[in-house]
Amino acid sequence: MSVRIEEIQEPSLKLQREFSPALLDEMFGEVSDISWINSSLLCAELQKTDGKVLLKAELTLQLRTGCARCLEEVSFSLPVSFSTLLIPQANYGRALKQFGGAEDFERAGSFQMALADIEPFDGKTIPLSLLAKEQVLLALPISVLCSETCKGLCARCGCNYNTHSCGCELKLVEPRFAKLKEIQLSKCKT
Repeated sequence: MSVRIEEIQEPSLKLQREFSPALLDEMFGEVSDISWINSSLLCAELQKTDGKVLLKAELTLQLRTGCARCLEEVSFSLPVSFSTLLIPQANYGRALKQFGGAEDFERAGSFQMALADIEPFDGKTIPLSLLAKEQVLLALPISVLCSETCKGLCARCGCNYNTHSCGCELKLVEPRFAKLKEIQLSKCKT
């Protein structure tokens, strides 16, 4: 899903694109532990400014994944909004110098805040789906809980403490320290 630069007329181009669950599965195939509940609508505005394109977009995704503690299925909404300044690849080096030096940018691990919202593009088409994918991946939570009070699973039998209780002994010894239990210390009289 992309937009040709010729489609952007004054003052701006406003568009809506639908991301179906099948398209989302295709886009996010490497993220295997989530599924998409329904279609999501991307609302975007593109505006040409001095040979650059300002993109403002937002979408809300409906996701389903497993709780990080009890593994029960959790559905939640993920709102994503972003703005990016798109610069043609031919002018990108000049923009790097303008915003703070290209020599530091090339070094591994370097980051400049002024360049965080600037993206290069080929000057002809704007890869809307790739830009949206990047922002969704950044917005995905590391872990999701079914509730803040989720009790999780028993480490021995796997019982879900939210719905049942088990009789397992909870006094587990860390395997790396199990040998220390065998050490008998004698009491010294001083």
